[in-house]
Amino acid sequence: MPFSFSRRFGVCVVAVVCAVLSQTASAEFEPPIAIKAGKVVRAPGEIIENGAIIIRDGRIDDVGADVNIPANADVFDLPESTVYAGFIDALTHEGVDAKKPSDKELRVLRDEYPDTKETIQPGIPEGYRRAIRARWRVAELYAPSDKQIEAHHKVGLTAALVSPESTIMAGNSAVYLLNNEPLRRRLLLQDFALHADLARGTRNTNSPNDMRYPATQAGAIALFRQTMHDARWQRELEAWHGRNSLGDAPPFDRDLAALGPVLDRKRPVAFFANSENEILRALDLASQTQVEPMIVGGHEAWKVADRLKREGVPLILSLKFGDEPEKPKSPLVDEEPQELPACS
Repeated sequence: MPFSFSRRFGVCVVAVVCAVLSQTASAEFEPPIAIKAGKVVRAPGEIIENGAIIIRDGRIDDVGADVNIPANADVFDLPESTVYAGFIDALTHEGVDAKKPSDKELRVLRDEYPDTKETIQPGIPEGYRRAIRARWRVAELYAPSDKQIEAHHKVGLTAALVSPESTIMAGNSAVYLLNNEPLRRRLLLQDFALHADLARGTRNTNSPNDMRYPATQAGAIALFRQTMHDARWQRELEAWHGRNSLGDAPPFDRDLAALGPVLDRKRPVAFFANSENEILRALDLASQTQVEPMIVGGHEAWKVADRLKREGVPLILSLKFGDEPEKPKSPLVDEEPQELPACS
């Protein structure tokens, strides 16, 4: 649980502490961390004036007004700040109000149908790749309302991993502080991962019965695989044209260009997958397309824990489980026994 501080009654995770912890994670010795603050909120209604927090090995070791600060500690002195504990929302879509591209917008990106033996499909023909939004970045789209931020505060959340709403390639997430500072000051980490959801195809929201490609999970997987192939082909064509500046340059595609860090395995793909089969399909697809996978959801991840561990796949486990079923009543236990009629 991170501690957070604020100068203007907002919320702010102590990012510098996280940075120190990450930088020293591989070191042989990690010095303790001491955070001194004008006010430390130990619990609701319990405020410590001029308190301090001691962190050892990434865990809060002591909190109080008279704690002993180790001589070798890295000290952060925040005399005008209020520090209190806060949770991190591991995944939310709130605050991202980007609209899905309309058919009109897709037609603007449409191009002729070339011979794909000579070049890639340069744009987005009608009905194709409507669920591919690799160019979307939460760092450019995030604009939460005060009401949304307040709702997070009420449940103790002070930071969040924010992603666009799920689709086959939803876009790139970012980590934000949930405070009232200007948005650029809230951003902790941009382009955390490219988020993907293979569980369903796309549906025309204006006509729910109009299922258009890719309308099935198999179609979604095929489209993800083809898009990654197209991105690699686009990169090869651009490299060839850079060496041989003859003829027309390859047509520019925003989504394929945005997949560069994913191709280089510098940015993971966060697959939304809950069932055992969904997780296995995501891992297999990641292997086929040579991307770094991450699993989000993972209700049945325990069934494939050995493979996740063996391949070093990170897991963001959802705590959103279904309602617990009611225990059925047994008539032999919950009801009064009845006397049987006497035999004549």
